Amino acid sequence: MRSKTNKFNAVKTTANGIKFDSKYESQVYLKLRHILRLESIHCHHRAAYLGENGPDKRLCISNAYWRVDFMIKDGSKSLFAIEAKGRFTQPDKFKFLLWELYQNIPLIVVHSERNKPRGLHSSGLVHFLVWEQFNLMSGKDLVELVKVIKNRCRG
Repeated sequence: MRSKTNKFNAVKTTANGIKFDSKYESQVYLKLRHILRLESIHCHHRAAYLGENGPDKRLCISNAYWRVDFMIKDGSKSLFAIEAKGRFTQPDKFKFLLWELYQNIPLIVVHSERNKPRGLHSSGLVHFLVWEQFNLMSGKDLVELVKVIKNRCRG
């Protein structure tokens, strides 16, 4: 029987009992699981594009929420989010822009080098990271990267 695929021919995968939309997303999860405490990783977490203190969502966007691939939390406090992107789509530009304008936590977009985002640059809370760099990181490196992202937004 053929595995189900999505519109980009990504094969749905299960890792550690969790269903992922692609093998790439499951790879990012397994790396996170290797470098962070398991209880701090929340998969397919519902997040508001416009943050908690954004403008009235009914006035701005029809669907004010999306499910980020991974939300890293300390108890109930969200520290940062990670989105695994093997391929970028046009709506991604708007998602990332809204996140950068209204969210108050960093979003790290881990992407494959061959699909480098064109025209997607950030000096704010959205940070683009190539898979090869992410794969070499330790938990301490990831925490330091989050600090750098937060500091550049304050400066």
